[in-house]
Amino acid sequence: MDRNRRQTQSANGIAYGSTYLAMFAIPLLAPGEKPSLLLRAAALSGFAMTLLNVVLAVFPIYRRPQTVLGLNLAGALFYWRASNTRKAG
Repeated sequence: MDRNRRQTQSANGIAYGSTYLAMFAIPLLAPGEKPSLLLRAAALSGFAMTLLNVVLAVFPIYRRPQTVLGLNLAGALFYWRASNTRKAG
């Protein structure tokens, strides 16, 4: 599979995954009457599997070229430094 298609599928998985994470969190975190133990267990299982899917979409298992990894680390460092200077200033 080519890189563009793989990135599109990863972005799609993250977008759908975030929606499903919110959906599975409702029975676990909603105030008021608590749902049954079976429903909470199913929601917890769905949340855990969806979270795993999102994490693997962000950090895939397959090898990537070192330049891509280096660019990602440089971007993370830039973001971290910018957020720290914004908090300090």
